[in-house]
Amino acid sequence: MRRYNADPAHKFKVKFYGMDMQIRDLPGNTTPSLAALDEALTYLNHVNTALANQAIVASIKVNITQFFS
Repeated sequence: MRRYNADPAHKFKVKFYGMDMQIRDLPGNTTPSLAALDEALTYLNHVNTALANQAIVASIKVNITQFFS
C-alpha cells in the first residue's frame, strides 16, 4: 500500500480505515476477539505508538460504555 501510494503515477491513493476482527464458529465467546485486538494493537504500537495509544483509549471507552449499558 505504501509503495502504491508513493508512486506519483497513481493519482488515487489507497486508504485503510479499519479491519473486522470477528471470529466465526464461536458464538458468545469473546476471548478470540480480544486476542485479535491485542495482536492488532501490538502491531500498531510497533508502527505508530501515538495512534496505538489513541486506539487503546477508544477501546476502553467502548468497553466501559457497553459494560454500563
